[in-house]
Amino acid sequence: MLLECLLDVSGKLEKELKENSPGLKNKREIQEMTDDILNGSDQSAVGTVKEDVSAKETKNMELSSLKQIGINTDSAIERFMGNESLYAKMLKKFLGEPTFAKLTAAVAEGNGQAALEASHTLKGVCGNLSIESLFDLFAEQVVLMRADKWDEAYAMMPEITEKYELVTDTLRNCLDMQ
Repeated sequence: MLLECLLDVSGKLEKELKENSPGLKNKREIQEMTDDILNGSDQSAVGTVKEDVSAKETKNMELSSLKQIGINTDSAIERFMGNESLYAKMLKKFLGEPTFAKLTAAVAEGNGQAALEASHTLKGVCGNLSIESLFDLFAEQVVLMRADKWDEAYAMMPEITEKYELVTDTLRNCLDMQ
């Protein structure tokens, strides 16, 4: 991963040197300057390179953590037309979304219609954010509710709650890093 980050930074440095150093005419001069920066000979840019590598590693760790808990970040970022900051903003909004509490209360009260509405809403939200692990559970629960299999649908709540807490805890940790 570090090599990938360094190659990415190297390419950025080379491009920046071409654009901002008109005195550097040929590729050899640009490559030598890039090598000096990456090897630490040019101390003015070493901090920037290390920051870029650290930011890229942190981002990769965050995406990896999200993928491990069933969030398809590639699909979501594509759905958000490549706008990662908008996607992060929507994930933060998910953390404040009150519908899970409504679902829990409806199930505790035995209010099937309210439970169905809440579960269906969460299915849609999780689908839009590509939180596939929760989407699958809510989709299954909605099917059971629509088939009047309320006991089975309600029996899913411990599994749903466990997954919901894992997802929200992981999101809080990842989004705090930004």
